[in-house]
Amino acid sequence: MHSFNDIADSTSLVSLSDMPGAIEIDGCAGTVRVPAQLPFASFVEQIDARGWALGNMGSLPHLSVGGATATATHGSGLRNRNLSASVVGIDLVAADGGLLRLNRADPRFPAAGVHLGMLGIVTHVTLAIQPRYHVRQDVYLNVPWTELLADPHGVLDSGYSVSVFAHWGSKTARVWRKHRLLAEQEGDTNGTWCGGSRAVEQSRSSGRTSATSPSSANPAHGMRDCRTSGSIGSPLQRARRSRRST
Repeated sequence: MHSFNDIADSTSLVSLSDMPGAIEIDGCAGTVRVPAQLPFASFVEQIDARGWALGNMGSLPHLSVGGATATATHGSGLRNRNLSASVVGIDLVAADGGLLRLNRADPRFPAAGVHLGMLGIVTHVTLAIQPRYHVRQDVYLNVPWTELLADPHGVLDSGYSVSVFAHWGSKTARVWRKHRLLAEQEGDTNGTWCGGSRAVEQSRSSGRTSATSPSSANPAHGMRDCRTSGSIGSPLQRARRSRRST
């Protein structure tokens, strides 16, 4: 997962799929202890129901917590750190069969945060959580690279989460911008940004577009948008929005 090397190549692989899947929320500490094999999408609605959320998630709902944090899977923009940054504790089985629990008070913890699977079998990961919040997502199409490169810092710092998707050889890009909102605040409603236009709805039957309706768009050029989250949707909790992402 975003680790393009042979580190996971082995003749023997250990699966945690049969391990118990219960999570443990500690509201006083602001943490959730999660079995490492669980995908993010499998538990975010549970913490959402308790009024909590993660600070950041991967775009793909099936990413396992153990795998995504072990490889420092990336954040987005200038404000979201990688997924390993939310790890505050790790439970693992060491090579001698002993159980080891590390937290940020342990001097060994900095080496364990991005362990690349080299410290043992990680059974649980404890993540920092925060009060539930809302996010608005807007997608801008055909944004000229000349505009993006004129102020890359400003572009990547223009939202809570900013992602730029390129198509090889194209002079334009697609930009995903997300903003944290207060309750049902509407957020950005501009139809254009940085020389690009906001995604609009495209009828699957007629191919016609409507400039007044929201839609979704796929980060990969030319791919269908049927499994992507809405690009101009109503504000939703971060947990629920992320579960619907591609």
